[in-house]
Amino acid sequence: MTPISGTKKIGLKKKKVIVAYIKNNPLATQREINKACKTRIQGLFEHGIFGAYKEAQIEFPFERLKFHGTAIKEVKQRAKDFEEEIAQKLSCYGKVNRLVKTKRGVADIILERNNKKIIIEVKDYLNKEVSKHEIKQLKKYLEDCKCNLGFLICHTKPKKDKFLTDENKIFILESEELNKIPELIN
Repeated sequence: MTPISGTKKIGLKKKKVIVAYIKNNPLATQREINKACKTRIQGLFEHGIFGAYKEAQIEFPFERLKFHGTAIKEVKQRAKDFEEEIAQKLSCYGKVNRLVKTKRGVADIILERNNKKIIIEVKDYLNKEVSKHEIKQLKKYLEDCKCNLGFLICHTKPKKDKFLTDENKIFILESEELNKIPELIN
């Protein structure tokens, strides 16, 4: 029998805690499990939350899953309209290029002003805040386009609205604050 490393032991203990939590809370969401067990279920189980429910021998409550984001036609259209509205408003500040393909995805808008390129991501989130994931996504686009300034435009901005990473600057603005862009570019 081969010895188990310390990291694996910790992982196994966390798995047991998660399985016990699921057995006590059969309708728990991934976010609730992660928060209660102070872990990330996605990395511990092969199929994420589905694998955890399977290991707990409890059927996953599929009826609890809500369709959101691009799964609902109206939400998809609203997001597209919001992005178009932002692009139109930005056109008075410089040349606007929409849906620009980069090495690792598609940037919503690239604004060219005073020989500078600025990457702009537009998020039409109504029920949740912008997270670190969106910041990382924008940072990838900045690296791919060799730019150092990016904006994330949303309906309501989080408490932290400025990120300085390496040589990159990322600002989060509400859709009503677009008039701050020229000042932040200079």
